[in-house]
Amino acid sequence: MDELGLFRGDTVLLKGKKRRETVCIALAEEGCPDEKVQMNRVVRNNLRLRLGDVVSVTAAPNVAYGTRIQVLPPHRRHCRRPHWKHL
Repeated sequence: MDELGLFRGDTVLLKGKKRRETVCIALAEEGCPDEKVQMNRVVRNNLRLRLGDVVSVTAAPNVAYGTRIQVLPPHRRHCRRPHWKHL
């Protein structure tokens, strides 16, 4: 974080494969080496990353607060209930 000039709580822009981007908050972790980044499963899924993939980290100082979110119903493919066929 020192090389990038980031402090705890700064917003960063993460870029993954296939032009995927997401904004996150930077936090320092004692046990994490400087050349590695820790992120949770939700962020990895948003960026379409797997463990060991390369990610680009840049500072994003002018990120506006969100005013509205849109919650969509789950896609049928992601539904965990069994799909029964009617005979």
